[in-house]
Amino acid sequence: MSATSHRIIFMSLITLATIGVFLVAPAAVIAQSGDPAGEGDPADSRWIPSVSLQTGIAVNKREGEVSSIERGYNEGRTTQIFGTFGSSLQLETPRLSFIPYHPRFFARADIHYGADNKESLVSEGIADDSIRRLGDGFNLNGGVVEQVVGRGSALRPQVEPLILGGGLGLSFQAEVLGRKLRIKPSVEWIFQRDEIALEFSDVEGNGTDPGRCQPECRAVSINAQDTKGYHSLGPGLELDYDTGRAGNFRASLFSRFQALAIVSGRDSRLDATGSWLMRTVERINGEHVITSIDPVPGRGDTTVSSRYKRDPWSYVVVVGFRLYWDPR
Repeated sequence: MSATSHRIIFMSLITLATIGVFLVAPAAVIAQSGDPAGEGDPADSRWIPSVSLQTGIAVNKREGEVSSIERGYNEGRTTQIFGTFGSSLQLETPRLSFIPYHPRFFARADIHYGADNKESLVSEGIADDSIRRLGDGFNLNGGVVEQVVGRGSALRPQVEPLILGGGLGLSFQAEVLGRKLRIKPSVEWIFQRDEIALEFSDVEGNGTDPGRCQPECRAVSINAQDTKGYHSLGPGLELDYDTGRAGNFRASLFSRFQALAIVSGRDSRLDATGSWLMRTVERINGEHVITSIDPVPGRGDTTVSSRYKRDPWSYVVVVGFRLYWDPR
């Protein structure tokens, strides 16, 4: 069995244990504090809708690789951390008398904006911010091929802004410092998409000296993009504490932790092909200038292959403000 399989089994056992704690802990807390709502409370039979604003941080590990005949094989790994901001709608049922401690069942729908940076997961031979496009011109740096600025490859994934999610669970209620505390174990779902950008450029000398880009130079520039969607499921635990009331509205602050496992494919492959073009280079006023760009007869195209893979588990921490419609 592979190391990856062992890791997935281990994380699955941890998840099952975590779910068990989430289910037992609310009962233990409520057993100590009693049932604060009281039997026969009219609010027990009420459906309670709510809306919330929330912000959070998501963490996931990812890896990638880029390969080509010209520039060889390169790989990279990084931990992705990005912020989110969004809102949710939630509906709680009347309290369920057939379950110990009479929790409410709830369903929640989330919409988030993800603020992720398009940083380089794989970056070889180039500045980390961008590739100088060789189709329009490049820094010859004295005309020496090995010193041309912009030669290299990069793989840059980025989470698309729109992130959807939701949760189903039970809301156990206790009283702490005279206010209601809700302990809410849940099953969480998130769907997000990653935009994956592949960039590649290279130069070959073609004059009397193959190591120099004068009077001619061959260059190729490739830019390709793709998207990959991910469905994730896992346990969640939320603590929701009342902060006050205004008329028929009740306000609370909450925090939630989610451990999410990707249940769709984690791998994404992106291949792209580019044609070499001949740049005629002349020295004008002391600078090397490209004076013409033409097809290269007899020179085959270049193919660049890439792979992008997310870690099976990601972790999300959310804090927010919730407003309940809860008439007295």
